[in-house]
Amino acid sequence: MKKIFRLISYLYSRITSQNNRFNFDHSFKTEIEANELLSHFIFFSSLIRKDSDKPKPAAFTINTARRDMSSYRIKELNENQIWDIEKRYVSINRSDKKISKARADFNIEIIKNYKSLKLNPDGNPMIRHCNIENFPSDKVEQKAIQVELANQSTLIINPNQSPLKIIK
Repeated sequence: MKKIFRLISYLYSRITSQNNRFNFDHSFKTEIEANELLSHFIFFSSLIRKDSDKPKPAAFTINTARRDMSSYRIKELNENQIWDIEKRYVSINRSDKKISKARADFNIEIIKNYKSLKLNPDGNPMIRHCNIENFPSDKVEQKAIQVELANQSTLIINPNQSPLKIIK
């Protein structure tokens, strides 16, 4: 019984300390600000251009059923904190547990250029999560948005991944 109690206490402390790391960041404003940066994590090296610092348009994966795309608000975070979000909230929630190869950072103003798109800072699974919703159902229109996102974003390779794994 004592071992079970210690295990439960340990697990509870791990969960609350992980959540406290970002969810109780009192300086973080949940209101979306102009020119804020968003990150979209990329899980396949085939979606990374080998000849530039840009992702391929298909890297901006749209959930076709919900017509949305997951992203994270990265204002006031350093590189380690951004990659910590990937490790703690993104990869771990994937069914395949795949670790991202890279991320694409882009300005929120690109989304605001499209009247149909809506930003939903839903805070799930953590306070910095933001869904981009209401993508058009038309594939040509979706592709146009993906192309603009790819052209306007900056690709950052995951420093925890071997470069050889990414180039393949």
